[in-house]
Amino acid sequence: MKPPGPQQSRTRRPSSGAGRRRVAESGAGGGTLYGRRGHIQAPIADLDAYATRGMKAFDAPGLAIGIVAGDKLVYAKGFGVRGKGGGQPVDARTIFQIGSTTKAFLETGLAIMVDRGMLNWEDRVVDL
Repeated sequence: MKPPGPQQSRTRRPSSGAGRRRVAESGAGGGTLYGRRGHIQAPIADLDAYATRGMKAFDAPGLAIGIVAGDKLVYAKGFGVRGKGGGQPVDARTIFQIGSTTKAFLETGLAIMVDRGMLNWEDRVVDL
């Protein structure tokens, strides 16, 4: 697992529960975090190396990863340090300044709701 380059695309996960179960049972996409406990543990084993390669590729001093499957936190770990000059290590509870990325989080949440039929892109906020 390596971070996608500029010309690579990420695999889209199915949005429905049944679709996620099919992906988990088939093992498609190099592993998945959905499904039975064994399907969760398999990709986590490679996550340390993936995070380390990603930090090097993007010149990031540290990062934290949290993975939730269903309603359970199944993985939480910090990698590296909090600043380029070194210092305190990153852990699962490190708080990062994320700047303007919250707009992307909101848009992703809206896209998921559209995909699930909960709203439409053309809906007006005042009508919701």
